[in-house]
Amino acid sequence: MNYSIIVPYHSNSNYLHLCLQSLIDTTPNTVEIIVVVNNNSEREFNIDISYDRVKVIRVKQNLGYSKAINLGVENSKGKYLIFSDSDTVYFDKNWFSNLTLFYASKENIGIASSKLINPSTGRIIDFGMALSKYNNAHPFMDRPMDFPPTLKNRRVQMACSANMIIERELFYKLGMIDTDLVNFYQDTDICLKLKDHGKECWVVANSLAYHKGSSSGINRTSYRADIKGYYMAKNFHRMKIDLDNYFRINYDYFKNETECSIKPKYLLVDCSSVADREWFYKVIEQYFPLYETYEMSHPVRDISHISLIDHLGTNILKMNVPIIYFVDRFISLENNSIWEDFRDCSNDIIIDRNANIISYSSVRQ
Repeated sequence: MNYSIIVPYHSNSNYLHLCLQSLIDTTPNTVEIIVVVNNNSEREFNIDISYDRVKVIRVKQNLGYSKAINLGVENSKGKYLIFSDSDTVYFDKNWFSNLTLFYASKENIGIASSKLINPSTGRIIDFGMALSKYNNAHPFMDRPMDFPPTLKNRRVQMACSANMIIERELFYKLGMIDTDLVNFYQDTDICLKLKDHGKECWVVANSLAYHKGSSSGINRTSYRADIKGYYMAKNFHRMKIDLDNYFRINYDYFKNETECSIKPKYLLVDCSSVADREWFYKVIEQYFPLYETYEMSHPVRDISHISLIDHLGTNILKMNVPIIYFVDRFISLENNSIWEDFRDCSNDIIIDRNANIISYSSVRQ
């Protein structure tokens, strides 16, 4: 048997059933599918999973992602392992063939991951990960799935394990999934460890899947900081700040493909939640001349909507200069009709912490 797909499951049966049916519909009959049910809830533990080709392992406790993946691997037979979150749904009938063919195309590829799409918006949620000074970033997040810079395969520093392929032998050489990481940073950890073995991590442009993310409803944020401390201490020597490379890619696209011309000076209004804001300012100033910066940071990371009139007020609204809005995610500035009615935004630009650069007019509704 060549391929085994490991699906750890805690809760949210609606997505699990979509995941399994789509896996059966899009993969050859020879592919083994293993679901690891881990939950001390009677309802979730006894969930009905009646599908051909699906082997179910049930553990009456919450193992967490790391232990569930490792248990699934230990009970699988494939030479190649594919990890799939239970809320990953395969709408692209060619995702499997495109992922596996690319993985086999070069000897030095250690891990490959699909392009993951937000099922609510139809936009990219993950196409590899990069590093700023303090945090992981998701280049091209919230862009359309056919955004030109994402239409070719790309070598990346890290990728998401919501749909990821790795050879079994290499997986064991890397020490499997680190169970001390519990439910955070397991995928980036194993990607970074590839460097110790001379292997590369890639994302595959023509292998697509929906990924909801955080569908189990468990709030684990209380211990995320502890886990991040361990993860950073463990991997600091393997990490490379590379987000500036994605700023260059997005700037080149912006300059060549948009109608928004670059102005002599901009007011930078910082509505982000980042701690390493000075690092971002320096990168932004490489491409856009700034004459002043206002720090008006937002207290919530990656908030879905920022009301500009409430957050910035009328003084900035009335400024007769082009503005660069620096935010966590550019889509947070959608639906600001009152701001747009009272301000000429035609020369304004939005830049986010994932290195996206777009004209303000691109988010107008």
